[in-house]
Amino acid sequence: MAESGFSIGQKQAQALESLTQTLGNLQRACPAEFTQALRDEIGRVRGWQARIAAVGQVKAGKSTFLSALIGRPGFLPSEVNPWTSVVTNMRFGLPGDPASGAAFHFFDEQAWQRIITGDGDTRRMTEEMLPGFRAEVLTRQTEEMRTRAQRRLGRFYDLLLGTKHQYDVVGREMLERYVCAGPADDADADQPQGRYAAITQSADIFFPAGDFAVPAIVTDTPGVNDPFLVRDEFTCRSLAESDIFIVTLSAHQALTEVDLALIRMLARHKGKEIIVFVNRLDEIEDFVENAAAVRADVSARIRAAIPDRDFTLILGSAYWAELALDPGTEPARLRRLAQSPEMEAYLARMEVPVPADPVERLILASGLKSVKQAISDAIDTAVGPRFLAEETAQTLAVIEALRSIATTQASQLGHRLNSVDGSALGTVQARLATEEARSRQVGADLEKLYATTENRAQMALNNSWIALRRDLDMICQSYLETEGANIAEALAGHSGTRSFEVDLLPLRAQLEDATVAAYGAARDRLDAVVIEAAAQAARMGEEFLDDAGAFFSRDDLPSGEIVPAVPATLQTLSVEASRKGGWNFWRRGADQKRTIEALSRAVMAEIHPATENLIGIFEAGLIERLQTALQRLQLLSRLCTNAIDQNVEQLEAEVTSLDNVVDGVELRERLRDRIRDDLRDLERRTTLYTLEAERLRGVARAAERGAA
Repeated sequence: MAESGFSIGQKQAQALESLTQTLGNLQRACPAEFTQALRDEIGRVRGWQARIAAVGQVKAGKSTFLSALIGRPGFLPSEVNPWTSVVTNMRFGLPGDPASGAAFHFFDEQAWQRIITGDGDTRRMTEEMLPGFRAEVLTRQTEEMRTRAQRRLGRFYDLLLGTKHQYDVVGREMLERYVCAGPADDADADQPQGRYAAITQSADIFFPAGDFAVPAIVTDTPGVNDPFLVRDEFTCRSLAESDIFIVTLSAHQALTEVDLALIRMLARHKGKEIIVFVNRLDEIEDFVENAAAVRADVSARIRAAIPDRDFTLILGSAYWAELALDPGTEPARLRRLAQSPEMEAYLARMEVPVPADPVERLILASGLKSVKQAISDAIDTAVGPRFLAEETAQTLAVIEALRSIATTQASQLGHRLNSVDGSALGTVQARLATEEARSRQVGADLEKLYATTENRAQMALNNSWIALRRDLDMICQSYLETEGANIAEALAGHSGTRSFEVDLLPLRAQLEDATVAAYGAARDRLDAVVIEAAAQAARMGEEFLDDAGAFFSRDDLPSGEIVPAVPATLQTLSVEASRKGGWNFWRRGADQKRTIEALSRAVMAEIHPATENLIGIFEAGLIERLQTALQRLQLLSRLCTNAIDQNVEQLEAEVTSLDNVVDGVELRERLRDRIRDDLRDLERRTTLYTLEAERLRGVARAAERGAA
């Protein structure tokens, strides 16, 4: 990726480095019992990665554009047919990855079955993205795909299931073997192209960091809106793992209904950043004049459909980028295109400095530089700061715990420094017995408190889940009664053949609103349970931890809100009027009871999966919030227990020393020196904790300014 000196995600890289340095300093200075927790935290920070996915309809030019984006024109196969269903992950500079090569992961039987049955979130996303999605078609096509793999691989099929092929070097021909289909009729079983495509579940390709200042995964998805529904299922499975999306459109037919459905579905996830890239500008007639019209039309239609979300819109051409980056392109050809009157006019309208070099001119016109900048902005101002905020809050909590322990220990050592003489031995021994008893009692009380809180919270969660299900059922029943009455009234006045269009939009809105309201109430009830427990734990530990109550705040908990969405396909429902039986049914009137029963069956069949999904979103949000709260409560409990245990250890050491210094002035002075050394060490630690906390707050403030 050597097209320019631009470094993607440079601000995030600097923030991650600062956070890693702070964690390393803390790890070297902290007590032993905190070392592993900080080591794990360092691993999480170093393992952070920007996750970018290119999505869009088949033939929009995703693969060609991504090949240009990574600085390797023609690398990704772009002539794919409906049999291709492989998610290709290009991994840049990830810790622990090979420096180059590729790994191709094959299906196992469980993976085939998961495609057929689908998990709730993936199937919901697929249905939203592809109106008219039919699960039975996906099942049939998946079986056909498996049969194709068995036919092409013969006896090797069973041996390959659940395994992978890994290579140190990878090129286009190898990729075609794993991600592109071969001859449709499999007439030539030895044909290398597509030999393993039907059995390949995903492909990982390894690269050095290149233009990325942070570790990054760039994913090429199979595409959407193709008759082969496995493509859509695999695309949706990859979306949940990505944070930044490049929605690739074709300038020939920019923003179809499928494109809008895809963008709308992505926009519902508040943590996802969206870049819309209109490709193939070079293929439209009079692109100089029409580019502005395409931009205005696409922007206006997205704004109208999704008014509450920001997005970045970029026009360009992967073809121009490919020509510019391909070392085999003749210089004369580059000059003719880059200096043509049309290109001159187009570049002049971009309102940026126009370079003289033909390669740089085509790169600018292609939109490649703008996309890189948009990715970098998304990393530095949105995706990255969210991660930094979470990690900074967690690390600050650890620092406060360490500072609190150090402050408490220093206070205790200060008191003991004044009582190091022979007559104090009995007093210290008595205090030791008291501290040991308190340690055991507080530890037992904290364990009991945690168990009681977990049980209470689980009971509250179950009750909330039951109440929501009851409320949604009541909403559906009320809706059916109203619509049934309307149909009965209509049937009473007409005896001819009738069909009724039932509007589901009010029902959808009621279900979504009820879920949001129920979530807020359930969230508050769960928060109250855990906050009450945290206050009790803080009171238990206040003697041992300075400001113990500061370690828990509901403001730091995740899933404060949810976005419950009923699939957009649930808009209207057609119900045919049932006729009264007999050979002369066409002479008889409509059967109201059977018609209303048919309405009930049809509505429940359509809405049941949606209500189950709403309940799943509701439950997942509460569980995530509760688990985080309980983890914080457990951390507070451990901190209290550790502080008490350390106090007991110091008392034991002091008693041992005092046994030897009852009559020894010199030995008594040595003990005083040891206590003074311990106090100085605690003072150094406290100063370090304060400095590192301030450094972290600076990182957090910088991230907040970038996000703003």
